[in-house]
Amino acid sequence: MFGVDDVTTECMSKMKELCLTYSCDAEQFSCDWIAFTSRKSVAPADITLQLLQDLEREELSQKRAKTEVRTPVAKKPAPKVFTVKEEKTEDESMGDDVLESYGMSSELLKKRQRTPDTRTAKRLMHQSGSPSIVFSPASFSPKSLTASEKYTSRTTAGNIVAPPKSLTASEKYTSRTTAGNIVAHLRHQGTIDWMCHPTEEVRTQLLQPGSVATKNILYMFEHNIDKAAALNAIVGDYADMYLEDMGSDHFVNIRSVFQEGSYVTGRVYCDSLGKMNATSLVLEGSDSSNGNWVALNVSRLKQYSFFSGQVIVGKGINPTGETLIVEELLAGKIPPFPKNPPDLREPLYIAIACGPYTTADDLSFQPMTDFINYVTEHKPQVALNVSRLKQYSFFSGQVIVGKGINPTGETLIVEELLAGKIPPFPKNPPDLREPLHIAVACGPYTTADDLSFQPMTDFINYVTEHKPQVCIMAGPFVDSKHELIQKGNLPENYDAIFQKQIHTLASILENSKTKIVLVPSQRDVHHDCVYPTPPFRLDKAYKNILCAPDPCVLDINGFVVGITAVDILFHLGKEEISSPGASDRLSRLAKHVLTQHCFYPLYPASEDVGLDCTLLEDSGRFSTTPHLLVLPSDLRSFVKDIGGCICVNPERVTKGIVGGTFARVLVDPVSVGSYQGSMAHSVSVEVVKI
Repeated sequence: MFGVDDVTTECMSKMKELCLTYSCDAEQFSCDWIAFTSRKSVAPADITLQLLQDLEREELSQKRAKTEVRTPVAKKPAPKVFTVKEEKTEDESMGDDVLESYGMSSELLKKRQRTPDTRTAKRLMHQSGSPSIVFSPASFSPKSLTASEKYTSRTTAGNIVAPPKSLTASEKYTSRTTAGNIVAHLRHQGTIDWMCHPTEEVRTQLLQPGSVATKNILYMFEHNIDKAAALNAIVGDYADMYLEDMGSDHFVNIRSVFQEGSYVTGRVYCDSLGKMNATSLVLEGSDSSNGNWVALNVSRLKQYSFFSGQVIVGKGINPTGETLIVEELLAGKIPPFPKNPPDLREPLYIAIACGPYTTADDLSFQPMTDFINYVTEHKPQVALNVSRLKQYSFFSGQVIVGKGINPTGETLIVEELLAGKIPPFPKNPPDLREPLHIAVACGPYTTADDLSFQPMTDFINYVTEHKPQVCIMAGPFVDSKHELIQKGNLPENYDAIFQKQIHTLASILENSKTKIVLVPSQRDVHHDCVYPTPPFRLDKAYKNILCAPDPCVLDINGFVVGITAVDILFHLGKEEISSPGASDRLSRLAKHVLTQHCFYPLYPASEDVGLDCTLLEDSGRFSTTPHLLVLPSDLRSFVKDIGGCICVNPERVTKGIVGGTFARVLVDPVSVGSYQGSMAHSVSVEVVKI
């Protein structure tokens, strides 16, 4: 072909595929190829897979698109059906004359279908009463029922014309040089040993599960009256916190006329669908205002920051009943911290990650594997020498207590093995006698150019090495925004891809003390596209995996962690307005979440968030400030102390075709006497390059 005898098998298969796809024979393809290579200044004999792909994209597909647009589609005539003998009776001719007298053309008369007068046996009648012989599909089939000669003579049967993308890791991801780099941190001590040395497991559970964590919860099933009641309850609960400060027991109706400064409450909106600004603000009142709304004038405020859906309490006047002039805006209140300190007798290590857990160009889930490896590796392992023991019995994953020496730091020589004890019935929650390590990651977990999930693998490697007690992984795991996911050219379905990655994760950490918390994202293509999002449904139960909803508040031996996988910071950043000169935008956005007591206070929600207001009122709010608030976002990573609450944006394990970041957290124990609510002075956080 083209004077070339050694055309590769891949190129030959691709050319056959193009001929079949675009209905061209060898001669036509040769003409297209010669014309294409001449324009590219390439010799026709230089046949490569890349050039064939360029030919398809630039020439063949364009040519077919033009043909489809220009070629008129002939109207398919209605089938002409008479009787089995296809004969026109005298009565039918008379009927035609009547119809023709009313103006029906002879052409339309030819297309008119008729019910046959011939008596048809009941066994030939369809259940609808129509004669099966006359109106069955067989009556419109071609007379020849033999297969097409062109089809039977095909030589390409069994050829793969659309092979799936490689599941190997993205080259750009695997060649990264920034793995392990610290990109953001908040430390209360100088040097931190991130290798965890746990002596006992910690309790990890949902602090405020809400109804979204209920099995088989109904979502997007709300009535307008329930939605209104939920929105009104949020305003009412928020306003009640200010009654003592106001010295009053009620709020005025915002629609009424009042000339003296009075306290009002309500929800801020924009008066149109455009971008919110200082002149487009309106305030919708609660039940104290009968749901009325007025224009909001903030010209007398020196500083302000608003977004659509924000609940406020302020003081002002309404001289006309149409416009509320705000004179004072009460500062948002952060909910109280937990009353009791965490039960920590040793530092608490936490790893936090947010999906997607594979890069955008593969489904290898290598980023998830990398994160798990990080969690696994951060608990040091030593060789065990039992030569001095007279009797012993071990199994993989067994927890032991013994006495021995380690002269080199590499091998533990066990001299005495304490007998195992059956645990007593619990009286109080278990106390932590060591620091708590937590790893946190957020998806996507594979790069944008593959589905190898290599970044997930790298994260799993971290978990395997460091072995934090808790590993929080937020979605998306199978990202609906991934290019290959959107194309659908996959060897297996979406849920199978997810279940496979989770099974791999559980198998690697099966004998580890690390507790894995999976938080879904509404971007997970295999899961429910609603917020709040119900927990994942796994094919089997894993002892070390907790499926939590999004959002959720975790209780880790008294250390409270709040997390949501939705990018509330980015959504707030798009809708928020603030007074000129306002600084530290990221802190301000995070503070909105705290002072609004809600993981997603923005309303109306962003267009890509399927918000269920009834579930949000029940499962998206928090009455206790978490010690650690995780807000994964596409915005720049940060770690900040906001009102005593440690807020962290770990970003994502992957960003496009390159590796991203995850967070690791160390919590030191505090005594009951020294606990003041905030754990800011006992928590260290680092955001690390994957």
